Amino acid sequence: MELVLNRFANRIAKDDLLRALDQPDSFDQEILDMAPVDLTDFEEVRTNLVASVSQRSKWDRELVEPFHQALVDLPEADALDMRFWHWICIAGLPEYVKHRWVPNLSDETSLPDRVLSHHDRFLGGANLRGIAHNACARLWWAGHTLFDNTNGYKLARKAFESQDLFTSLFERELVLHRPFARACVAELGDLAGDRIKQVLKRTNQWATTMVFDTMDEDRLQGLIREALE
Repeated sequence: MELVLNRFANRIAKDDLLRALDQPDSFDQEILDMAPVDLTDFEEVRTNLVASVSQRSKWDRELVEPFHQALVDLPEADALDMRFWHWICIAGLPEYVKHRWVPNLSDETSLPDRVLSHHDRFLGGANLRGIAHNACARLWWAGHTLFDNTNGYKLARKAFESQDLFTSLFERELVLHRPFARACVAELGDLAGDRIKQVLKRTNQWATTMVFDTMDEDRLQGLIREALE
């Protein structure tokens, strides 16, 4: 499946979501300055998951690698533009978003209401919460942030083993510092949600007096272990 990447000229409002899903071409679009992407591997994995894995929260860890690999050349400036993520969720891969996030797709009578109740998975504001909740942005940013040449996508997959960890981490600005993000997933991946939030709150406080950008991943892992004490 080859896809020419676009973005909407403007972010799509919640009130316009159903019309955008039905008629995406009725909204002005701009073509991204990059080659078409091949989503064949992503679609193959997605199709197998729909058929065989009923617990949809487990899909993310399987999809993060093929999705990020397909869009590995996406410039970070475009990845920070929510108009692009609105477009790919609405016009590019709407069936993925629906299957992953909207329950009871076979019941079409109340489907519009259920789509709207999960509007943040198609849309999302221009902030880290928008990135963390948008169905496609979250996959790309996890792959982009947590991939390393030694372990590949191991940490990205681990981040999605706990939705509490992913959401708590990717809604914070510190996640944009890749060594910190990788250190957090390595050290916090097996903890409960409340404990994760406590540790991240403590590290956020330390970040006001310490320059995390100058620290390598080993040093940051040590700090996180201190925060656990």
